[in-house]
Amino acid sequence: SQRRRLALLALVAAAGPAGVSRDRVLALLWPEADEARARHSLGQLVYGLRRDAGGRDVILTDGDLRLDPAVVDVDLW
Repeated sequence: SQRRRLALLALVAAAGPAGVSRDRVLALLWPEADEARARHSLGQLVYGLRRDAGGRDVILTDGDLRLDPAVVDVDLW
């Protein structure tokens, strides 16, 4: 779970302000899972990141997934 959490952060950070589609993330992180299971797993990862950040939304989920620049500072950008 920790590796996937870091992979999700890396994917979203690398996508920049435009973000990355959920479908792309699901295909990369859960290629073997059916769509419902993969979407549930993604939701759990996003929830875990929010919990770890003290309730702040690290990943914005309206539309494509992207990091909130008000919460996260990314050197890559």
